Amino acid sequence: MKRKVTIGMIALLTNMILYTGCSNSNVSLSNSSPTLPEVNETSIAAAIEQSAMEDGGYRFANAEFESQFSVYATYYIRMAKEYAGWSQSPISPETKSEIEEKFLNASDMDLTDIFCAISLLGSNENLPAKTKENISSYLDSLYDKDLKCYTLFYNGEGNEYIFNIYANYLVDFISSSLNIEMKPIDDWLEKAIEEVFVSDEIIADNSSAYSMFFELAKNHNIEVPETSITAIIQMFENTLDNMDELDNQNIYVPVFLMDYLDFSRFAGYDSSKNHDKVIRVLCDENGVKKDAFVEYDAYGLYATIRALKLANYNFESCVHFREVFNEFDSFLLSEDSYMSPGYVESNFVDTYYVDALIHDLGIDSSNTISQYCIENKPAILESDVLNIYYFLELLQRNDLLELVDAERDEIIQKLSSSIQVLASDPSSINANLPKINGCIKGLKILNENPQFSEEYYDAIVKKFFCEF
Repeated sequence: MKRKVTIGMIALLTNMILYTGCSNSNVSLSNSSPTLPEVNETSIAAAIEQSAMEDGGYRFANAEFESQFSVYATYYIRMAKEYAGWSQSPISPETKSEIEEKFLNASDMDLTDIFCAISLLGSNENLPAKTKENISSYLDSLYDKDLKCYTLFYNGEGNEYIFNIYANYLVDFISSSLNIEMKPIDDWLEKAIEEVFVSDEIIADNSSAYSMFFELAKNHNIEVPETSITAIIQMFENTLDNMDELDNQNIYVPVFLMDYLDFSRFAGYDSSKNHDKVIRVLCDENGVKKDAFVEYDAYGLYATIRALKLANYNFESCVHFREVFNEFDSFLLSEDSYMSPGYVESNFVDTYYVDALIHDLGIDSSNTISQYCIENKPAILESDVLNIYYFLELLQRNDLLELVDAERDEIIQKLSSSIQVLASDPSSINANLPKINGCIKGLKILNENPQFSEEYYDAIVKKFFCEF
């Protein structure tokens, strides 16, 4: 069955003819340029800046991953900025609707996502009754009648009370925020405090559990023994005094410091004598230390900034402080929403097309493309001939062709021999046309002029149009 010839197919063939010499060929091509639709250059420039990587290349555009909106990342990054005194736009009606739809009315609800969503939405008077019912039903499904507490899947490892405090802490917050009746947990909470708050068994690994238990106990008017409170504060301060212990143990430092200051606040204990020490652990003259928290960890960022806030750090005193948010803002989907931050690398395809946009639209970029080209040249020159052509075009756009002077003869040989192989059988020319076209263009960039006979062109054109 014959197929319709597309503009793209004709363009490929036309480009091949245009970029090669042909004896007695009188092909005439128009130089008129198509009219492009209006583009929002400001938005494109912002997206490009988000995609810029340290190696001079570019990664994917965030818009490609709009469906991966993370309420978890959005909550913790925005809260960190709030603690640091960063002015932010409020959550938009569009984002509120997306939060309700994706995280509060989903068939596969997640307790952490619900906590973050409710925290972000703030006042919940306008939350639909049906949404509250869905949340209430989900919370009820987490309640264990035998344990008399809320629980997530327990794998049987470690202390069961320590494991279950997280679920009960979040459910308590969500229930009180939405005025949802909570199942009884007081009996479990009293037994948990007896089990966990044993003075001679207090360990640094449980720092977050102590803070959550203490706050939850206060909310439910359950008394925590003073001896246990003193032992926990002593554990925090002994660990903080021994910096080697803090570094070597299995302790996430910013979370541990946040827990210490939070617990002290709940207990009415004056921790100010250690505020400078907390600040020194997390900051230097350039702001937050690069190794203060795990890279791209939104909760680690939050814990760091909250600990500094509780330690009365002067965020305005460091001109470089806000740089800590840069790597997270590169994952913004909109002014008020983030995708999950994560380690990403530049890639050649995105780098090629972003660079083309930069040149076509006259956009300024902070990236140094020469660095990317130098570092990635060996791998690209070993790859597919199309990639080699795109690389040559990238170099040509940026006046960097001298970077391949040493490899010029080798590249010419590879592109020329590839044409011979790819164009040897006119019957397969349509499938091979993009690569042949790339080889020809690449050779032209290197001032080589491959030629084909008129008979060969006739055979190619005939076969091309017969196929379609």
